[in-house]
Amino acid sequence: MEQEEIVTKYVWNGNVYGALMNGNISREEYKKDNKQLSVQIIQEMVSQNGAELIDALLEIQNWRAKTIAGCLIGFKNQPQYVPQIGELFLNQCGGVTGYTYAFAKFANEESINFLQSYLNRYLKFEKFPEEKFQDWAFSALRWIDKTQNTHYGDEYLGTNGLWTSFIDFKIIKRKLSDFERWGNLEAADIRFKKMMNFYKANFEIT
Repeated sequence: MEQEEIVTKYVWNGNVYGALMNGNISREEYKKDNKQLSVQIIQEMVSQNGAELIDALLEIQNWRAKTIAGCLIGFKNQPQYVPQIGELFLNQCGGVTGYTYAFAKFANEESINFLQSYLNRYLKFEKFPEEKFQDWAFSALRWIDKTQNTHYGDEYLGTNGLWTSFIDFKIIKRKLSDFERWGNLEAADIRFKKMMNFYKANFEIT
């Protein structure tokens, strides 16, 4: 499949990238009229394509392509891509929600190391905390803890934890923890769980 066809068929197809961005398709309210169409298109994408599509998507300089690639890596159970998407992840090269899904799905040592490295790099700040995708990285790490009975996320909480310092830094009169996205870990965990369960039920090849 030529790159132009890939871009048209998947990268700029809202039923693909829009559905997979932030795990949108797992939300109950997500485009109810189009949800089944998105499921069908993504299922066909998974069943009809191999590593060639993943490689092509990773080469395209577009966050939509990178998001789809990260999801396909998890859907098709291809952990050999973890080092490649891990470097993209650490260097803020788009597609973060796809990468974090794949890391959580594999839950291997490499994936955990990339999640920790991301948090250790981007939760630290000099003057003010900078919002990136720390919440998605932390949700993925917490998912691994809950499903694998590990405790990697614990070090980021508590008085001296990097997550706590990040969300509780006061800027003028407000802190990041005052906002739902950063201040409600339980809601973030539920969002991530819904995404993981939906992807497993609908798209993953075992």
